[in-house]
Amino acid sequence: MYLSRLVLNTASPSVRRAITNVDTLHRLVLKAFSENVAGNAARAELGVLYRVDHTEVGAVTLTVQSDVEPKWTRLEQGFVSSDAGSVASKNIDTAWTALHAKQALLFRLRANPTKKIDTKTGPDGRRRNGRRVPLNDVLDQIAWLRRKGLQHGFELVDVTTSDTQFARVLDFPQATVHGTRRRNDKVETLTFGAVVFEGILEISDVDLFREGLKNGVGTGKAFGFGLLSIAAVK
Repeated sequence: MYLSRLVLNTASPSVRRAITNVDTLHRLVLKAFSENVAGNAARAELGVLYRVDHTEVGAVTLTVQSDVEPKWTRLEQGFVSSDAGSVASKNIDTAWTALHAKQALLFRLRANPTKKIDTKTGPDGRRRNGRRVPLNDVLDQIAWLRRKGLQHGFELVDVTTSDTQFARVLDFPQATVHGTRRRNDKVETLTFGAVVFEGILEISDVDLFREGLKNGVGTGKAFGFGLLSIAAVK
């Protein structure tokens, strides 16, 4: 498994378009793996998860996890900052194997916490699939993350949340992200609620935890959500 970190060139019009449209960024990230892949099925097959972060000094970084080694030279010239060290990629199989139960780790997760509504049984006796809506209350968001922890083999030791978005560069971040994509000759609007969780977790089931790291947490994985980043507690 590979982990990459890229510092993006915020002066590039392509970067500005990509970080304000989740589908555009999705397509650009997949270009690093092949010139001809697209769609969520390809993303899942390649094991690609990614996240955009806006740093305190105004930089925009792209973190990407994948099963396949990426070739970032496939991105158009000028998309990544020209500064030294703007592209870093490494194999993380050794760290992956070394994970163990009861291990405490720092974590960062950009997620799309949701719940389903309108799932009542209809007049025909069938239960409706319902629709997903974002969880906007902080306590509901943390409760969502605790449930995901049970599913993915970890417990929360400490956590904070912050609302964020694929914001226009240097704009104040807000709680939704947007994009458009074309399907069957129609333009579809994409809207997601977005929350960044940071804190400390403890691994309760290492096999489930590895699975959660590999496959991502929550929905919206094709659009920059679900990547669980971890680091040693200092």
